[in-house]
Amino acid sequence: MFNAFRDRWKPKEETRNRIEYVLNHVIEYATKDASGELEKARSYYLAKVGKTFEDDADFEQRMNTFLEWFIFGYQPENGRQGDIYLKIFAGKISSEEPLDSDIKKAIERHSHSVFHIKECRERVIKVKDLIYRKTYYVTSDDTLERGDLLESRVIALGDGSFFSSTHCLHPKTAYPYIKKAIKK
Repeated sequence: MFNAFRDRWKPKEETRNRIEYVLNHVIEYATKDASGELEKARSYYLAKVGKTFEDDADFEQRMNTFLEWFIFGYQPENGRQGDIYLKIFAGKISSEEPLDSDIKKAIERHSHSVFHIKECRERVIKVKDLIYRKTYYVTSDDTLERGDLLESRVIALGDGSFFSSTHCLHPKTAYPYIKKAIKK
């Protein structure tokens, strides 16, 4: 029974690898070819979340979070939405491999939210999006447990989904406060 549950919601591993490949190349492209905009965004981001230094224990995680925000959420002065890199450059990720339209759509339609963990079984986690009230079945190696609160991005493809590489685990005791803030 557990295997049927897991297999029902698990995206194909090669599809997951392809999405991660695309995201990595979008980040690589953005960090090389948008260096001026990247530095403006980085200054803005660090002013909001606090400075970080290379010898900080969480430096790598914080920089990954910044890069995801830059790709998906940064809004340059020209007013264009932050997912500009996905929309404009996704087709140019690799000249050898055109970008699969299903993968492009999955990345463009990601959900960035706070998720309440409802159930965990064999690498499949049932989560409820607290903002948009949608349920996802996420394939993950994370050791999450029922009741956890996770801020992350979910990328859904077909019946399966997975978390992006960065996330923030909130204490379970924050649940009523987060719910109250969302209602406002």
